[in-house]
Amino acid sequence: MILKRMRADVTGIYSTLTDDAGKFICVTLEHAFQNGADQYHAIVADGAYTCTRRISPKFGFNVFQVMNVPGHTYVEIHIGNFNCDSSGCILLGEQIVDDMITNSKQTFENFMESMNGVDTFTLTVTS
Repeated sequence: MILKRMRADVTGIYSTLTDDAGKFICVTLEHAFQNGADQYHAIVADGAYTCTRRISPKFGFNVFQVMNVPGHTYVEIHIGNFNCDSSGCILLGEQIVDDMITNSKQTFENFMESMNGVDTFTLTVTS
């Protein structure tokens, strides 16, 4: 899968998630960390990561964990609509509206259903 970053500002890091063939899956939102005047970055840097299915200790249900994020552990793909719903994890949604993503719970459930039987996948992150 490919996570392509589109916008980074104080409200979050907004991206699209596509399959390897380029088919749109959903939009994503990550927490925005300021690294200079009006410059923002996410915890997950550009690169390729293995994502592994597991039960989230925080949420108690199946998520995918983004493995080997330098300096960070337990970076997950999960539900959330706003920048404040993530401390570095990747949130899934239907569309970007102003400072949020919409319909996160249903989008996440659809994603997990589509990944039924998949325990690991590669996520390529690009800016």
